[in-house]
Amino acid sequence: PFTILSENINCKGISQLVKVIKENINQDYDGIIVCHGTDTVMYSASALSYAFGGNSIPIMIASSNYILDDARANGLDNFKYSVKFIVDKCGKGVYVTYKNKDGITRVHRASRVVQHLPYSDDIYSIYDMDYGQFNNKDEFIKNSNYIAQEDEIDVLCPGESHWSSGVLRIIPYPGFRYPKIEETTKAILHETYHSGTICSETPEIEKFIKSANEKNIPIYLAGANNEADYESASFFIDNNIKILSQASPVSMYIKLWLSISNNLPTDKIME
Repeated sequence: PFTILSENINCKGISQLVKVIKENINQDYDGIIVCHGTDTVMYSASALSYAFGGNSIPIMIASSNYILDDARANGLDNFKYSVKFIVDKCGKGVYVTYKNKDGITRVHRASRVVQHLPYSDDIYSIYDMDYGQFNNKDEFIKNSNYIAQEDEIDVLCPGESHWSSGVLRIIPYPGFRYPKIEETTKAILHETYHSGTICSETPEIEKFIKSANEKNIPIYLAGANNEADYESASFFIDNNIKILSQASPVSMYIKLWLSISNNLPTDKIME
């Protein structure tokens, strides 16, 4: 349908990808394979997961860490096992198939893939909880510890999409300065340090939160949980910051964008 460097894809491109699959998903295929660059694969994967849910024909996303004629490339294996997953009827829904440097080809639920580590092309699921993997006999072995609930929301296809999402994403670090909230911002996704905390003593944070509340822009927190027993947890509640369930921050970003693009009540969808 189109060719683009994965680092150049934006919300409009992801919408186009969803549209193409939507037009073809009922054409009597056993499955669909999307060939996607590694840089942004987790964003497109999450969007497809929300757009088609957990009961569609398998939609497999195959990437390659190097160009295919490079001896180090894992792309052919990723493609091969995507085909095998479909042919062997190993599952429904959307998945990312990927061989890490340990030589194991894993299949990940698309909504559970997390951001790459710096300088690494390996792909992981949140909590290292992949859907399953292929053994050395090319047999798919489902992860016995994998747990998934039935979809609780309707599928979320992108609405009228521009290149931007309308979501301001905040990633904390020491010395971080909060940006001015632009008029185009519809929601804020604030990530945390690994323990679910943010710096509540940054001089600009109160001004930032006040500005968001005055503009009726919701702030969602990704990376903490409602059971957090840290001092900053009360800070979240006192400042109307909504703590999301434990999930991939990438998926929470995509879910928030899809909610906004469909003019849906974000609080209800995000919970």
